[in-house]
Amino acid sequence: MTFGQTAPKFEVASVKLSPPYQPGNTVGVRLDATQFNSSGIPLRNLIYSAYGVPTWTVSGGPTWLDTEAYDISATLPSNTPKEQINAMLLALFAERFKLTTHREMRDYAVYALVLAKEGSRLKASADGKFSIRTGKYHLEIHNVSMAAFVTYLFSAHATDRPVVDMTGLKGVFDVTFDWTPETVEPTDMSSSVFSAIQEQLGLKLELRKSPVEFIVIDRVERPSDNRPQLCARLANSQVAFFARFSRWCGSGWLYSCQPSAISFQRVCAEREDWSAAPYSRGS
Repeated sequence: MTFGQTAPKFEVASVKLSPPYQPGNTVGVRLDATQFNSSGIPLRNLIYSAYGVPTWTVSGGPTWLDTEAYDISATLPSNTPKEQINAMLLALFAERFKLTTHREMRDYAVYALVLAKEGSRLKASADGKFSIRTGKYHLEIHNVSMAAFVTYLFSAHATDRPVVDMTGLKGVFDVTFDWTPETVEPTDMSSSVFSAIQEQLGLKLELRKSPVEFIVIDRVERPSDNRPQLCARLANSQVAFFARFSRWCGSGWLYSCQPSAISFQRVCAEREDWSAAPYSRGS
């Protein structure tokens, strides 16, 4: 992007709170030449995906970032390069969720994934199509980079701490990896993983303290135009209402509410400042 150009944006975008999950609901992301659609994904997941970083490197933020899912439907300008989609998503989050972040280096105890002495046994991907299958102590991933593989390794609970790619391997690979803990003890699981990853993939896990860049959330808030939808969703769940909103509720009206959907919706409508209580780091 040259000087004077503005950040790329979607032509039109809709951001809505996802309906409560039920079996059969669509959850995931679809992208084509004209449209970006995500369904049932929590905002934190969308944030780390847009930044292209591992899940554990996005720090801070309120609990609803992980518990409230959103549906996003956005129209792309014609001939939008795929490389611009993440920047467009971050611009959308800044506009609708008032998201602000900063980057911060921290020393962190991690496993470094490095080449074993005998060298890599990985096979380069041939078909260029990404797929993933997971099972108990099993990972099968096609068309995956090492930077992405270490994220899946940690997400599958194969290791007891995050993994950082230090293999130096470029390109994408087909990876099948199995580990079989002899017991449920974390130390035994880690030992088993150490052996398996070296024997099967020609790689090693080494415990290191490494500088890691974190994305720190400074400020975020719910989209204000989602207030009626959010209230309607919570109207039939008193437990959810009290648990998620007690820190915003004034005691003068919280305990005087009638336990009905109508009164919950009325209370939400009357609390016009509900979205004026955003998360701010340090507050």
